[in-house]
Amino acid sequence: MNRYEYKQQQRKERLEARATSLQRQGESAVDRARRMSSVIPFGQPILVGHHSEKGDRNYRNRIHNTYGKGFALQAEAQRVAQRAAAVGSGGISSDDPDAIDKLREKLAKLEAEQVQMKAINAAHKHFLKNPAILETAEFTDTVKASIRSYTPAYSWEPHPFAPYQLTNLSANIRRVKARIDELATAPSREEATHERKGFEIVHNTEDNRIQIIFPGKPSAEVRDLLKANGFRWAPSASAWQRQLNNAGIYAATSCADAIEKLGVVQ
Repeated sequence: MNRYEYKQQQRKERLEARATSLQRQGESAVDRARRMSSVIPFGQPILVGHHSEKGDRNYRNRIHNTYGKGFALQAEAQRVAQRAAAVGSGGISSDDPDAIDKLREKLAKLEAEQVQMKAINAAHKHFLKNPAILETAEFTDTVKASIRSYTPAYSWEPHPFAPYQLTNLSANIRRVKARIDELATAPSREEATHERKGFEIVHNTEDNRIQIIFPGKPSAEVRDLLKANGFRWAPSASAWQRQLNNAGIYAATSCADAIEKLGVVQ
């Protein structure tokens, strides 16, 4: 597990722990609301005009609010659990130091899949002319059975793999190759800090982030400017940051010039 994978694992565990905590809090609130409800006799109405009316209404409102809080906590727990499950499922990140190797591995699988799909379509084409030819083909029995049993649903899908499937696969292969070339030819960056008037710009190569760090909380105008340029607040780094690439460096420089004119801290 490299550093990036370790950070992803830590994030997943934090989200899972938070989801568990929220679920327990929600269950506790619902149980508390049930216990509160149990002291009211079943079907007991509010006695309008009675001296107990105000207290009764307030008590029932507390029950209602406690139930609402519990259900809201459980719903939030479910959302956080879904976020935890999604960690690491978004593909290969450029932040991963092993990204190129993983992309090359993915490319090899896609190209092997493409070769297999084309071979099966070619075998099906020959099978239609001479069924006996399939007996000597280098396919598993399962694949041979699928070729024999294939019946086109549409005229534009004459073989087991439709043209659009091969087209989509080719596009995906080109996309992966382009990402490999992009990462392989990206200029190596060195850790650097640039001092500006009241703040600094940091090239954090370890985290693959360009960061803008302030001594205090920036003004609302500055925060809006940072967000508009793709920067997001990262509490763990105490910095506004985005991915360290040419676009990020350009955005940081543009922001820095504008920030110096706006002023920095509230």
